[in-house]
Amino acid sequence: GKYKIATGAEECASCQPGKYGFATGATTEVAGCSDCPAGRYGSGTASPSLESCVLCAAGKYCEAGSSENTLLCHAGYQGVIGETNPQCTESCPAGFYCVNGTAVGSALLCGSHSTCTGSTFICYCPLGSIQPLQALPGQYTYGGPVGTSNKMTAVESCSPGSYCENGVRTLCPAGTYCVSSSMLRPGPLCTAGFFCPPGSTSRQQQPCSD
Repeated sequence: GKYKIATGAEECASCQPGKYGFATGATTEVAGCSDCPAGRYGSGTASPSLESCVLCAAGKYCEAGSSENTLLCHAGYQGVIGETNPQCTESCPAGFYCVNGTAVGSALLCGSHSTCTGSTFICYCPLGSIQPLQALPGQYTYGGPVGTSNKMTAVESCSPGSYCENGVRTLCPAGTYCVSSSMLRPGPLCTAGFFCPPGSTSRQQQPCSD
């Protein structure tokens, strides 16, 4: 972790932060000290070996020669210990969003964001999300595990026979019909003399029987 800077010098100079010593009897910094490799950092002086360079914390990354553990994985990504670049280990998983410095296992639930008001279904998070996206009126979200509403991953326009509000698709109720896509609310009443079951797409869906 040190090197002798001149013949006859009484004291040796120390390898600087971000470096470690790899050779004995060195007379220059280049000959005796090496950068901590990417994924590690060295905050002290006179580090005697590679093991003195500490692995970067999860959610952070270290470039070669780092003396601090301050660089954060970019938003939309998550990382484990010892990351070497801002994209870290992988993209944020679908159904979650990742802010700067997210460690693997600590991604945030898509529907937990403060903008997901009224319904957690309104938000969806594709792979690599930095924040939730919102379904527009006439759209619904899907792709989350069965029984959940806060891990939606995709969005689609409402199909005929249904309407979409706050990211939720609902069949048009009996007695009404929904003829077009992307409807925001239940459609008009069906024609007298005809029966319109839930999800009808025509005002004359079925003739009433005698």
